[in-house]
Amino acid sequence: MTTLHILYDDRVVYEEYLKTLLLDPEALSSSQKYTILKGAARTLLAETACGASVDVHVHAIDDLSRQMVHAICDDELVLRDIFFLMTHDYYSYTHVVNVATYCLAMARALGIHDVQELSAIVCGALLHDLGKKHLPPGLLNKPGRLTDSEMATMRLHPEYGFKELCHRRDLNWGQLMMVYQHHERLDGKGYPVQITGEEMHPWARLCAVADVFDAITSSRPYRKQMSLGGALEFMEQRAGIAFDAEIVRCLTSATRNN
Repeated sequence: MTTLHILYDDRVVYEEYLKTLLLDPEALSSSQKYTILKGAARTLLAETACGASVDVHVHAIDDLSRQMVHAICDDELVLRDIFFLMTHDYYSYTHVVNVATYCLAMARALGIHDVQELSAIVCGALLHDLGKKHLPPGLLNKPGRLTDSEMATMRLHPEYGFKELCHRRDLNWGQLMMVYQHHERLDGKGYPVQITGEEMHPWARLCAVADVFDAITSSRPYRKQMSLGGALEFMEQRAGIAFDAEIVRCLTSATRNN
């Protein structure tokens, strides 16, 4: 069995059942825990996009982030294994979960082992595309390439997300910069304000690498996904120019050597 459908009215009961499984150290393998958490994150993000309270969303994301950290770190689940557990369809909610997973794996490879810091990075990554909920649905779901005008509208989402979250006291500056700066580039050719690398927060640099890597390894109606090897080569060619070279090295090393 590959797909389980739950009636909408039964979702709360099912979520409680999953929490029970996640709390049992012997009930599931790390890969199974990650798969459950990935599905839970997608559901949560979808509910928020449909109008659920951002307050509830942020608190739930924070809790989910800690669970993801424990699921992946406790048994040393490695990035190459995780890559093949992912769905690579660039569906908005799938993309956000994948980006959070890559950020976690790369942060660990960079030497960050504090659970609170890792959880904060995952939480920021899960929130990085929150601003997209303010964009026209037809724009997000368009099957073909965006026009120049549509791209200009799309490029507003980091600002929208930052404005919605910047007054919250339960988010730190690094998390807010993951939302605002994840499309910036070291060479100043990103958006929304074309800053250069020195001005990018380290967590935003992490998110920028994860965001692009997931985008190019996911299939879209107008473009086939890159192979894992092709995507790593793509990132390496841009390391030190568009993307932080050390973070790209962590990505390629963790993915190839494991």
